[in-house]
Amino acid sequence: MTETGLSFGKYWTTLQTHSLVNTYQMLANILRGSAIFSAYVGYKFHLGFEDLASSDQAELQHWINTQFDQLMQTEKDFLEANLDDATEAINLASYGANHALMSLGFNAVYEVQPSSLVAQLKELMIDQNQFLQQVTAANNESDTEKMTDDDYDF
Repeated sequence: MTETGLSFGKYWTTLQTHSLVNTYQMLANILRGSAIFSAYVGYKFHLGFEDLASSDQAELQHWINTQFDQLMQTEKDFLEANLDDATEAINLASYGANHALMSLGFNAVYEVQPSSLVAQLKELMIDQNQFLQQVTAANNESDTEKMTDDDYDF
């Protein structure tokens, strides 16, 4: 989940440079894949999270929020040290961190200012609801045939 949260700020330069059409498309594919991965990990996390006692859930959620706060501060420091104006890159990193948290089933906690780059990211990303719709559609038992030993006779 940290990959999702930390990579978005570093894509700022490429996302704002529209003359790199092939690079932009490659980055769009990477982000789409990252979004699917985040949704999957979030889905699996949420299944286990629901099995925890409420006190354990609160403790784990606090730990995750603390980790994200530390990671976001490190990312902010990195971006400010390496960019002349890191405002938009930090905004994208905040969007990525919120996306990762929401994939886990938690609330977004970082402020994100509306911008054209955030709008581009929103178009590329798959959210938890879209992922769950696909999982539900794929798990339709009427479309599934049970495997038998005969399936392995070649």
